[in-house]
Amino acid sequence: MRLLRAELLKLGTTRTGWLLTAVTLVVWAGALLVNTLLFNGEVQADPTALLLAQTNFYTTGQLAGMTVALVLGTVVITAEFQYRTALPTFLVSPGRTAVILAKGAAAALGGLALWALTTALNLALGPLVLADGMAAAALHRPEVWTAVALNGATFAVWPVLGVGLGALVRHQAGAAAAALGINFAGTLALVAGLAGLTELVGHRALEWATLIPSLASFLLVFGVPDPGLPPRWVAGVVLVGYAVAALALGTALVRRRDLG
Repeated sequence: MRLLRAELLKLGTTRTGWLLTAVTLVVWAGALLVNTLLFNGEVQADPTALLLAQTNFYTTGQLAGMTVALVLGTVVITAEFQYRTALPTFLVSPGRTAVILAKGAAAALGGLALWALTTALNLALGPLVLADGMAAAALHRPEVWTAVALNGATFAVWPVLGVGLGALVRHQAGAAAAALGINFAGTLALVAGLAGLTELVGHRALEWATLIPSLASFLLVFGVPDPGLPPRWVAGVVLVGYAVAALALGTALVRRRDLG
């Protein structure tokens, strides 16, 4: 607990944490505008599309949030190397594994804080920006609350993946670039490759979509839109598996690495 409190104090008193929160809010505001227009449009005529719009509105900020949460995780550990505080940190707390685990837990709590902030704003603004009665109708649907809760889970898992990635790539800018690549460039390339594979081997290739981290996150939150895809829990297992594997590899490297 002492290590966790120390990591939370670092996270809450650095400019980077507040800067990432501000970035989340800016992107969230743009997404809220788009989702509001979608919700109040003709999509209401289709029950399936309406449910997707309801879920999408009350998880506004999901894409930006998971990206910021991932970068947040990398910063939690790469800042130690950039500002040369890693050596004093590990001298005070020689157990490197315990320190990395504390950083992972602190990053997960930071991600949950971002989720709580965006979710609270979504819930507060829903009655103000949605058509009459639509906010209340959405909040009476258990599917919406399930998506909101699972969205929180993704906000907790992505920072842990970021800590592992930051431990593997000590350079702060390099780790952040790798994080953005995972979520954007890497995802686009994998989706393009998957589309090509689908053309060759058919619909069964879609089963591999869950192995793409960002798509696994999307499928976990919004459910499985295609019966050919694996069930929702598989997406959760895949996402947690990536986080655990990255954290384990990063911890093993930090344990062996010279911090001088």
